[in-house]
Amino acid sequence: MANMVTNLFIPNILRCPHYGVRDYMAFCKGMLASYRSLHVELDTFDYDRLLTKIAIPFYVFQGEHDPITPMQATRMYFERVQAPEKRMIEVPGAGHLCMFAKPGYFLEKVSGLRRLVLTI
Repeated sequence: MANMVTNLFIPNILRCPHYGVRDYMAFCKGMLASYRSLHVELDTFDYDRLLTKIAIPFYVFQGEHDPITPMQATRMYFERVQAPEKRMIEVPGAGHLCMFAKPGYFLEKVSGLRRLVLTI
């Protein structure tokens, strides 16, 4: 599921008995308006503004094909973070909403992290 909009949102909106054509059109207009408003910020984001020293375990789940938060940008930030324990978990075949694209994989990894955190 590389694209959360075409592979998750749109099919679910179209199948939902509570939504009609107007809702679908409103969703599409909203996505376009968001893109137009945010794409400059997303393209020029200053990672130096982000928190880099964290006193608790830090875990990142990253979809392999995330078009919103690209893998390279996530890795760059992840490498800068200082934390007592940190891991970046790449979710293969997933996009921005990796926990929905691969729920079994996500739960397996979260369960492993839970066990790890409980032993720290």
